[in-house]
Amino acid sequence: MNPTLRASISYTDDKVSCELWSAKGDFIRLLQAAQIREVGSFDINVDLSDVAAGLYLIVLKGSGSAVTERIVISK
Repeated sequence: MNPTLRASISYTDDKVSCELWSAKGDFIRLLQAAQIREVGSFDINVDLSDVAAGLYLIVLKGSGSAVTERIVISK
């Protein structure tokens, strides 16, 4: 499974990263290391083929904020 995540930010930030966490709060992996992102939408291509089915959290972090979204992985 190689989904593409679409995100959007309202300000240019040089420390935008994306992480995968279990629903229990365990860190699973870094999906994208911190990098600069300009205002607007962008895509993050991720490989989740080795992640077990279940409920997970995607955390998009910037230098001054973070957003969390739930995802369900089914196999």
